[in-house]
Amino acid sequence: MSACSFWRSSVRGTSSICLVPFSRLGLLGPGAWGGLQYTSNNYASAQAFLILFFLCYSGIPLAFAGRKRTRLQDCVDVTLVMGTPLLTFGFQVGLVKDMPFGLAFSALGLGGFYLVVGTMLWRAGKERWRVLVQTFAVLGAIFGTLTIPFALDARWTSAAWALQGFGSVWFGLRHQRRAIWICGLSLQVAAWISFTIALSNLDSDAALTANLWLGFLLLAGSAYAVAVALRRPNGGEQDLSPLASTALVLAAAWLLAGWYVEAFLRFSGATLANWIVADSMLTALLLYAISLRTVWPTARRLVLAAQIAGAIGLAIAVAPRLSWIHMIESGDAMPLLGVVILAVAALATSRTLQRAAPTDAGSYLPASLLLWSGIWWVCALNVTAGRVIDYLPSTLGSGHSRWLALYALGIAATSTACVRCGLRFAWPQLRGFALVCWAAMSIITLRLLAQLYGAHALPDGAFWIAWAITCLSSEQAMLRWDASGSLLERTVLQILHTVRTAGPWLALWPTGAILIDGWLATPTDSVLILRDSWITDAAWSNYLPTWAMMLFLVGLLRRSVMRRWPTVPISDWYQSIAVPVGTVLTMLPITLWNLRHDGAMAPLPYLPLLNPLDLTTGFVLLLWVVTLRQLAARAASDQPVLRTLRRAGAVAAWLWFNLMLLRSAAHYLGIDCRLAELAASETVQALLSLTWGASAFVLMRIAARTAKRRLWWGGAFLYSIVVAKLFLVDLANGGSIARVVSFVGVGLLLLLVGYLAPYPKASQAASTAAPV
Repeated sequence: MSACSFWRSSVRGTSSICLVPFSRLGLLGPGAWGGLQYTSNNYASAQAFLILFFLCYSGIPLAFAGRKRTRLQDCVDVTLVMGTPLLTFGFQVGLVKDMPFGLAFSALGLGGFYLVVGTMLWRAGKERWRVLVQTFAVLGAIFGTLTIPFALDARWTSAAWALQGFGSVWFGLRHQRRAIWICGLSLQVAAWISFTIALSNLDSDAALTANLWLGFLLLAGSAYAVAVALRRPNGGEQDLSPLASTALVLAAAWLLAGWYVEAFLRFSGATLANWIVADSMLTALLLYAISLRTVWPTARRLVLAAQIAGAIGLAIAVAPRLSWIHMIESGDAMPLLGVVILAVAALATSRTLQRAAPTDAGSYLPASLLLWSGIWWVCALNVTAGRVIDYLPSTLGSGHSRWLALYALGIAATSTACVRCGLRFAWPQLRGFALVCWAAMSIITLRLLAQLYGAHALPDGAFWIAWAITCLSSEQAMLRWDASGSLLERTVLQILHTVRTAGPWLALWPTGAILIDGWLATPTDSVLILRDSWITDAAWSNYLPTWAMMLFLVGLLRRSVMRRWPTVPISDWYQSIAVPVGTVLTMLPITLWNLRHDGAMAPLPYLPLLNPLDLTTGFVLLLWVVTLRQLAARAASDQPVLRTLRRAGAVAAWLWFNLMLLRSAAHYLGIDCRLAELAASETVQALLSLTWGASAFVLMRIAARTAKRRLWWGGAFLYSIVVAKLFLVDLANGGSIARVVSFVGVGLLLLLVGYLAPYPKASQAASTAAPV
């Protein structure tokens, strides 16, 4: 029957009659008989029959094409051309399934047959054989490709299905046969499901030797081939780009899954995470190459998805062994290489997008990727610092301090490089890493001040190094920021200058106090130790660092007036805000010391006005006067506020003079420097009465000369307090000489007021106020 069909198709040019013997032989011959009665003893006859069956029904399309041009536009042609190899190979599986490499050799022979026949037809060069040449080439490629998985493991049939599905999709799209390419897609889906089921039935030992990566690679390759075919359908097909994009996504997913499965089977811990990230980046590079070659937006989006998948895989791989509490890792738990790869990949992607649209201000993706890269890079610096701390000498401090120094060095180097490269490569967003350096400087400064003021102890040497590194790098970033793009906002500059300037300034006092305490606590001269006469007042450690702080403020004020570093470009802010606030903050502890300390300067003798307390108070008042002058020169509209500040400074100076008088009396009269003991002293009361009376006279004299009635009334009010004190306090002390001196002195001052400081006349006050 088959021979008759072959003769009719070659002589008469018809092939429809071949379907009857083809279906009967396929179902009743190898189908029914092979499934019910076939045994291994019948292999030779069954194999020979199957070969004859294949050659007969493969030759019918060739014989038919010898008389007519084959178009594959009816079910007969499609069935004979495509059905013969599929049916034959299915039967061949049943014959050789128990033979070593039986399927591999069968697929190789079938593929070789179609490639040889197709090559011969192509060399004949006849137009009517063109479709057969293309079809045989696809069939040969498919069956040739199947040789590899069949040679490795029989479970890879699903991968073969995927390749066959691609062949059907290509054939259906090439010849505009919707049913065929839909069947091909269905075969692809069936292959994916079959492969997934096969994987679920494998244990870990079997999976290690199954070479699963090749199956994943075949599934990914076939899915990508389907995606390309669907994206470029032959004319007449509708838009299949959604299906093409879906196939591309699935191809990338299968490729990533293959990488991940092999990595999870063979590695663990940090090595596993490094492999996952490396595989993800290889996939991303492949997708990026596809996007460049095909201009495929979906491939470009999948580049980002692959990077995110790598980050997620890394987190999953190291999460069980990672401590989120300790900054320093233990036992190399973090995958340093994987973290670096993620950072570099995100940076490269951001740069690519930035170069593609350098003026697109509304695009947030390059900036987001740059931020993502910065996060991973900071993690890499953290891990690197933790791994090299043992190379630093332990004399620099604890392990945490050495780690902080190395971490700060990495951040500073990165910040400097980013600021410079941002200008060189016209990439302003790259300067954003300077924010990390500024944040590190702020955090380290706060921790430094907390330890200095809270624990009253100096940090380790490595901690000082970390602080110095971040401060220098932050300064460099601020100086070069403006050269690489837009200026920093004034508020941001003020915050940065506050941290950068206030940190060292506030660290001066506790650092100096700790050093001076250790230096003056015990003399280095052994003679003084033997005499047992070395006594040092603890207040030295308060005053000397305060002088340094005031000298720091004077230097800032001078540089701000000259508009030089470190006050530019906000020198006016230093003059109007920073230096005055610093002066006020300096006055607060000095005020407290004036109220609680007696001005002792052991081992030196006490001297009025030349002791450390009075010198410190005088210096801060002079600094206040200089600051007020600068404010007066700048803020002409705030004259009432400035007058109030001047009066407050004058009152503070007068109070300081009174306190200095009380301390001097306590030292030279042998009185304990306490309020109760001083108030009980007649001499001290007399000194206060005379001092207050003289102060009132000076005020009234100045008021009389300048015709300021308010100032004169202020002096008169002070005089009334002095007179009330004379009768209520001094008179109660009895008839001592001190009481007599105070009464006589105040009386003489009153006489001088009458002659030298009369009440200003109205005409004088009016003439004085007129110019104002």
